[in-house]
Amino acid sequence: MVPWASWSVLTCDFDSIRRHRVGGRGGHLRTGFVIRGERRKGNDRMDRNERWVRGVTGIAVMALAAAGLTGPAVAATAAGTTVSVNAAGGLGSIPSNAIGLNTAVYDGHMNDPAIPGLVKAAGITALRYPGGSYADIYNWQTNVAQGGYDAPNTSFADFMKTAQATGTNPIITVNYGTGTDALAQAWVREADVTNNYGISYWEVGNEVYGNGTYGANWEADSHCTDAAGKPVTVGSAPAQTYNCGPATYAANVLKYSTAMKAASPNIHVCAVLTTPGYWPDGVTNPTTSPQPWNQTVLTALGAKTDCVIVHYYPGGSTTAGMLTDPNDIPGVMSTLRSQISQYAKVDPAGVKIVVTETNSTIDLDTQPAALFGADMYMSWLEHGVTNVDWWNEHNGPGTPSVVNGAQDYGDQGIFSSGANGSGVTEPAVNTPFSPYYAIQMLSKLGSPGDQMVTSSSANAVVRTHAVRRANGSLDVLIDNEDPSTTYTVNLNYNNFTPSGSPTVFTLANNGTAITSTTQSPATSVTVAPYSLTVVQVP
Repeated sequence: MVPWASWSVLTCDFDSIRRHRVGGRGGHLRTGFVIRGERRKGNDRMDRNERWVRGVTGIAVMALAAAGLTGPAVAATAAGTTVSVNAAGGLGSIPSNAIGLNTAVYDGHMNDPAIPGLVKAAGITALRYPGGSYADIYNWQTNVAQGGYDAPNTSFADFMKTAQATGTNPIITVNYGTGTDALAQAWVREADVTNNYGISYWEVGNEVYGNGTYGANWEADSHCTDAAGKPVTVGSAPAQTYNCGPATYAANVLKYSTAMKAASPNIHVCAVLTTPGYWPDGVTNPTTSPQPWNQTVLTALGAKTDCVIVHYYPGGSTTAGMLTDPNDIPGVMSTLRSQISQYAKVDPAGVKIVVTETNSTIDLDTQPAALFGADMYMSWLEHGVTNVDWWNEHNGPGTPSVVNGAQDYGDQGIFSSGANGSGVTEPAVNTPFSPYYAIQMLSKLGSPGDQMVTSSSANAVVRTHAVRRANGSLDVLIDNEDPSTTYTVNLNYNNFTPSGSPTVFTLANNGTAITSTTQSPATSVTVAPYSLTVVQVP
């Protein structure tokens, strides 16, 4: 196959399709495809190659977001509100691999010397490898992505050096699209038997429902055929494919699971599901998917349903709408558990649910993404998810915009790649963007094993989450999503009595560092517009 670095193709902006919500605030499924031609250039490999297989950035969405955020600033105001915390209202403990981050083999900066220190400082506890849709073209034994680009020093062995240096838990996506169950089994054996890495979570493929089953194709899948029954050519498959729908996927998951668990019986083998409420959830096709994806897969897996994964890209066209999207997470989790119970006929409490890709989709590098990120991570974890992985470590610039006076590069990475996009040059390589600091703020809120507890806010734009530490202290996150109002927040405690002066950590709007101070009252705190605050109360 001609390398992607040297060919021109027509690509569909499937991001606007596969991540578009079915109903709700996101509106209805978009039926038209946006076609664009892209010339592959060597210095463009990282972002654009992955955009072709993943359908990453929706240009129209970014343009709308920019248009809504470059107007005159709103005059600052002040107001009061109340946050209430029940220190005995247990929501479960923070998992050991809760706060995750994606990596990708096309990222030449994946294992830079600076990365271990940055990852550890942020409190990141999981790293996913080898990278979104690249997982379905990547052969870990040869370190070759079929038709793609492998950056130097990004092999599995290289990745594991970083994972071990950071103390993070790897989450591996095995190659379903162009691989075999034998190749997956060999990877498990190499990792957990030969090297004793103790990797627990293994996904079978990436977004396999994007293989053309529903008329949109961004995911490589050599199981597919065209309408005449001829095997597709990976890299140039038609939009509509056949013979590779959810029934085929489920049958192969069972084969993969048997092979992989023969190598290491205690691992979790995770099946790909559609995210309830997001395309193609609930979609059917009389030929390729007579029943919806989740129903078909879970029914076939039955009692062998061990672990399931979903991706979460809420989209939307405005910052305000994006910031409210985590409100949907309880409903998504409720539906997933109901589907597991109804179709797999197992207790959903015994099935691990993992969110292996997510980000804000708009305002990617600026403060709104930080506000969204902190709220989103905690919302998933409070509702029982085992792990949430931000997309991506580095991704490269997309469509730039100015968000509340700050430059946004349209880069889905939490670190700069130092590249130029649309005439705007990013800061030096590995410079953290705003979502990085949001993740770091979560390390101030709690650690693995600490108990998440219930909290509530009297104001919808002042979001809150709380954690009871193992030593009995209480930490409260306050996420002020109001761009113009400073709030004096009264803190009400139930089943908890402060015993000293709290420490207050703050990520200011467009801040590039977290500040801290000690204050006397434990019953109130002032939070600035578009800020994240953690109050640690002894």
